[in-house]
Amino acid sequence: MAEANGNTTGVFQTNTYAHLWHASKSVLAVGQAVQAGSTWQFLSSILLTSFAFEAYMNHIGNLMYGKDAWGSLHERKSPIEKLEVIYGKLDLHVHTKQGLEAFQTIIKLYNFRNNIAHENAAYRKEASSSNVQPPTFLQTLIGQVPEEQWEALTSDDQFARKVRQDIEMVVKHLHKASDGELPTLIDTTS
Repeated sequence: MAEANGNTTGVFQTNTYAHLWHASKSVLAVGQAVQAGSTWQFLSSILLTSFAFEAYMNHIGNLMYGKDAWGSLHERKSPIEKLEVIYGKLDLHVHTKQGLEAFQTIIKLYNFRNNIAHENAAYRKEASSSNVQPPTFLQTLIGQVPEEQWEALTSDDQFARKVRQDIEMVVKHLHKASDGELPTLIDTTS
């Protein structure tokens, strides 16, 4: 509704998954453009991608099942389990634990995220494989450079680009299987 002062009022829907998807793309671009400290940009992009996809799964689950039903039935399921439920509802026959490369990437993504959230620090004395520049803060603080499983996946943009590409492929597949009724990630040009 237009008001006398030229402002418009109304109800606007914010799709968090779309914001997270765009943020993932934005921090990835910064990491690609500025090498110093890019590990943190790639890490951020990967994590934002994981949050975007999980938010998307919840969004389309709510659309397909209704908010109350989706929440009560699937609230505690992993993003992979949610994807399997949605695939079942769309009568798609791709099992996410084997087969298509995109699903293997998604499994790797959530293992990555869970490892970061749940692992304890490990330490080594040799040089770090990450492009964190310089790692001397930690070396000065504790005398060693931490070595985590995520380091190899954030030392360049390869994994961040791969998860975005493969998630986009899965979302397009879901969109097509729903005859266009399910939304895309909005920004599907990257």
